[in-house]
Amino acid sequence: MLQEIRTTVTCLSFFTAGNAIGFADICTHGLICLRADDLSNATVLAEEIIHESSHVRLNGILASTTCLEDDHGRLYQTPLREDPRPAAGLLHQLFVLARLCDWHARLGTRAVTERAERATQDLAAAYTTVQNELPLTTAGRELVSTIKPARYAR
Repeated sequence: MLQEIRTTVTCLSFFTAGNAIGFADICTHGLICLRADDLSNATVLAEEIIHESSHVRLNGILASTTCLEDDHGRLYQTPLREDPRPAAGLLHQLFVLARLCDWHARLGTRAVTERAERATQDLAAAYTTVQNELPLTTAGRELVSTIKPARYAR
């Protein structure tokens, strides 16, 4: 994952205004932005870098691989946002949460238990919605098949 981040993240910027925690800029591939007040907590900072760099990675995949069929603009409930999101937003959440769960699993006993548990619960919720409701293409089903939420259950 570290090598991938080194390759895909070409610019890291910090901001101080607004409500966002961070974001990846789809128009400038490789740019991630993080809220500056998260700098003092190494765990939160690492999570946010992994989170936003995962968006960059998935954007790269989606630029060359169609993973979703047309669902005519339907919106889906997702674990990380209160407002319903389009299919691509839910797919992004699933991908990001799976990578965060991988990272927490690698930390082992050094993981922050409540953060790891929350990511695991959110991953399970996103996975259920994706499996039951998202109009995946064959490539999309293949991508989702690499994600196994049960392996992170504690």
